[in-house]
This record gives sequence, structure tokens and C-alpha cells, in this order.
Amino acid sequence: MNRQFHPTSSTLYVLNFFDNMGWFDDDSDQAAAYDEVMNAPHKSHLSHELIAAAASYEAMKGYEKHVRQNGQPASHEQAKEILAGLSGFFVDKLVETKGVIFA
Repeated sequence: MNRQFHPTSSTLYVLNFFDNMGWFDDDSDQAAAYDEVMNAPHKSHLSHELIAAAASYEAMKGYEKHVRQNGQPASHEQAKEILAGLSGFFVDKLVETKGVIFA
């Protein structure tokens, strides 16, 4: 992740304390565990994509119901719901394989 971190003085104190105590050195178990998690390759999971697709489909279905109840005509209901589901599926796949880049 490319989020910027601006530590406060208390955060710097704690980090300096742990560094001086020899904890969390580059060759420590904690550093190895951190590197394993943070540098793991991105991979997609079918279960996540199916959940995202189902949530997108149901969201569009709920929106169509809302529009129908308020007297506005709904058009191409099933097609829009399916497209919403597919878009959720592919967005989830993209985020899991490429990761999220914060500006």
C-alpha cells in the first residue's frame, strides 16, 4: 500500500523504544511475519467474486424495487441486475489480483 504515514511524537517514542530494545529488527520473527503478509502475491478467490456478484445483483434488484414503489417505471430489470452482478464480480477480481492503489 502506498498510504502516507505521518507519525506523532508518541508514536515515534514507542517505535524508538521497540527499536532500541531489539524488538522488530529486520531479522526478527515479527519482521519476517510482517513481510510475509505485506508482500504476499495478490490472488483472486471465486467465493469472494461470487459474493460480490450476488451483493451487486441484490443491490440493483433493491434499487429497481425502490423505483417501482415510487411510481417511476423500471426498464430492462433483469438485464440491469445481471450487469450489476457481473460488474461486482469483475471489480472484485480486479481488486484482488491487482490490489488497491491509494493516491
